[in-house]
Amino acid sequence: MMDRANQEYPLTTVARVIDYQSSLLPVPILETTTHHSTKHLKIIGTGIDGKKYAVKRVCEQDNNGLIPASELFCYELARAIFLPVPYYEIVKLKDDELAFGSVWEGGVDINDALTRVLMGEIETNNPKLILSKIYAFDLFVNNTDRHFNNYLVCSRHEKHSIIAFDFSMAWYAGVDPFGYQALNPEYDTYQHHKLIKASKYYFDAELARNTLTEIDKISIDKIEQILRLMPDSWFSMQQRQEVVAWWDSSAKTERITRLKTEIR
Repeated sequence: MMDRANQEYPLTTVARVIDYQSSLLPVPILETTTHHSTKHLKIIGTGIDGKKYAVKRVCEQDNNGLIPASELFCYELARAIFLPVPYYEIVKLKDDELAFGSVWEGGVDINDALTRVLMGEIETNNPKLILSKIYAFDLFVNNTDRHFNNYLVCSRHEKHSIIAFDFSMAWYAGVDPFGYQALNPEYDTYQHHKLIKASKYYFDAELARNTLTEIDKISIDKIEQILRLMPDSWFSMQQRQEVVAWWDSSAKTERITRLKTEIR
């Protein structure tokens, strides 16, 4: 993670000071099982509501302990532009630790579900629109880890739906929340987007650029509302103020403009 203390949106000039308190009632987790299949997901929990959750914790210290904050912020930001993501809750473990819990979705029970979508073997709702929006969103939050296993293909309606999940390498949990590494060919996001573009029918650059316009229109009040959902232990007051200052700065507009020129 880079040191951003000297960037153009200094924290000492932030005029908006918000009382950040969680507004969600945490779901108690009754039992947990160890998960070994992915790098950043170590626990699956069963909540008192009967649902299974992919649990990500601050105490694991992966990516400076910022994965729960990144997941919540990206899920809520995605919802603000109607980009499909799983349902989630803040969950409480038996030691009273608060963690991020993404509801364990039932996906297509085959390997490489998105590959099958691109081959025309699985019919989904608005695949070109959804995949274009996901790519633009990943660029904005600098998610370098969007590979084909980080898409869910779920049976939510009559057709299957493509859903984006896993932002463990995005925003503050990633390389740099304000960087452009997701455009770099060495990362999964670039490599797998190239494969989607090669299919010809599942990406539209104009739809992706329109997604960035949608993000640009999200109000600072909405950003503050999202930040208030996070427990204090997930994200410091300094970090929250930094986000608010950046969102209200020319740096955000410049980022949107540059990313639009990079999308082809």
